Amino acid sequence: LGWRTDLRETYVQGKALGTGSFGKVHLGIHAATGEEVAIKTLPKERPRLSRAKLTLLDRLSDSPRVVQLLDCFEDEDNVYIVTEACRGGDLQKFSETYGPLTERCLALVALEVLQVVQSCHRLGILHGDVKPGEPPCTFKTFRAVDFGCSQLHYRHTRLSKRSGTPVYMAPEIFKRDYSFEVDIWSTGVLLYQLFCRQFPFWQGDSYNKALSLDEVAKAITEAEIRMDFGPWLTMSQEGLSFVRGCLHRDPAQRLTLDEAL
Repeated sequence: LGWRTDLRETYVQGKALGTGSFGKVHLGIHAATGEEVAIKTLPKERPRLSRAKLTLLDRLSDSPRVVQLLDCFEDEDNVYIVTEACRGGDLQKFSETYGPLTERCLALVALEVLQVVQSCHRLGILHGDVKPGEPPCTFKTFRAVDFGCSQLHYRHTRLSKRSGTPVYMAPEIFKRDYSFEVDIWSTGVLLYQLFCRQFPFWQGDSYNKALSLDEVAKAITEAEIRMDFGPWLTMSQEGLSFVRGCLHRDPAQRLTLDEAL
């Protein structure tokens, strides 16, 4: 690919930080400066994926809501994408540690996540995988880091590739006919989950049962989305209306990004 090959001379690779779409991420330390970075490893048999990810990061390089690309390396088996490190954790870990969010905290999360989405949409990028494990946060601001399911997209065209984490996919993705509205749907699923600790389409822990992709798709497209139990009984009418607006199955009736912000 013509990229640098001196990764191990430039960075000391540390502990694993996690696994993103199609690749593992490790902490790295710059050998000369001591700067902490994140090093994502992608298998070389998927060069188109590597180049696509770099194209997206490069397009978003001036956005304060997106992790910054620092360098690229390769060896015989892998490519290595070096970005700034985000050490604040993510919403999934925050929720597991502190429990369900209050309505006020949920509103702040919604604003931050939607501003990340806005940064992508303004540059013609559909994020495609909004979920509690992405973006990571410092609990003051969120940053998008994983673009494995993102796509370059022109507003007056339609997308058909089935991509993303199934339980956060909008109904129209399963129909292979969608646009930017799917990121609003995924944000709605994320907010629902953070507020009551379950998904909108299954009651209690029923999602923990092994489900096929067809069963997930059927639930997302047909199951009742209930907000008449537990913490939802304490939420304001404005909050209920907002979450419902994000989770409207008809993308034409769903809240737009501008309306949500």
